[in-house]
Amino acid sequence: MYFQRWILCLLLMALWTPPAPAQAELRAPQGVVLYAGPGKTYVQVATLNADQPFNAKARNRLGNWIEVEHNEEDAISGWVMTGELAPSLAETDLTQLPLTDLPAANMDFANTAQAPTILYETPVLPEQLDQDRLRAIYERGQARGNAHDSIVKIGDCNTASGLFLSPLVEQETELGPYNHLEDTVGVFRASFNRRSIASRDGFNASSIFDPMWAVDETCNPNEPPLLCEYRNNPSSVAFIMFGQNDVFALNREQYEAYLRDVIERSLDYGVIPVLSTFTNRPEFDEKWHQVVAMNIITIELADEYNIPLINFWLAARDLPGYGIGDDFAHLTAGGETIAFSGREADYGLTLYNLSVLTMLDMIYHQVIEETP
Repeated sequence: MYFQRWILCLLLMALWTPPAPAQAELRAPQGVVLYAGPGKTYVQVATLNADQPFNAKARNRLGNWIEVEHNEEDAISGWVMTGELAPSLAETDLTQLPLTDLPAANMDFANTAQAPTILYETPVLPEQLDQDRLRAIYERGQARGNAHDSIVKIGDCNTASGLFLSPLVEQETELGPYNHLEDTVGVFRASFNRRSIASRDGFNASSIFDPMWAVDETCNPNEPPLLCEYRNNPSSVAFIMFGQNDVFALNREQYEAYLRDVIERSLDYGVIPVLSTFTNRPEFDEKWHQVVAMNIITIELADEYNIPLINFWLAARDLPGYGIGDDFAHLTAGGETIAFSGREADYGLTLYNLSVLTMLDMIYHQVIEETP
């Protein structure tokens, strides 16, 4: 009898799970508008007043939009940019919130007269990565001696900016509600502020194949900047964003050819290439048609090569001025670009930093960590 009771106790202990800790009371630091979905193309459904209590219910994949509910009267729920509530969410683990199935744009209200539907329908981050495809690329790079904990920056002034990822190394940074990225930041941090020969003010997709711009003393004669960078800093992932200068320097056929070459050279070197669309404003009348066309080319090439894509064009639709400055070239920054305590809801470069870190986190945990 004693033995049976002992076995019963063990079974009950195995089945018992402690209750989840109660969520700390969250209160809105300011009044905010709630939308029907995770994007400003959705209709406004309610407001959350300053100091009003709320519960976090769900998030989008990037984590920069969350669904909240307040129950002071009737239960009202809606979506708000995480940055607008960031001070209250500093201790919230976003990864514990369920992902939404809602797209980032409501096509019923998207302005498709200014941009084709593909730019709205392509998700900001992919729903899933082709792990077998990316693992094969990564393994090829490992066989070549690429560093598993290193990234490469390829692009124009926004990529070359000292405010792109570098502050994660150079100063105390605040991840806020995005603390789940801390492990990935720790793995790759040493490469975040390394100067890239393949990113520079004024670069377009053709410049990185012109040896004239390989001005680093470590580059060989007639070696283009891209190959010099890959030889000097063999890495596992490359973040690639062109466009702001390409709209002036290249036609669409040239842009596609050079970007395709960037992808294929990256694959040859066993580097996982991550493409990104680029933002701009419709008021950029002179070149808006080129902005749209080159972003579509970027999306189509990512799909053709089955490689990761950040649709930053769509993410930036929710920012003031679409995240681009009055010069139609530089992403807005506003100071601390890695202080994810609300700035990602206001500034283009801060949101791009968040997008890159989240994509890197996906690649690290789904591909690199899973590869023996």
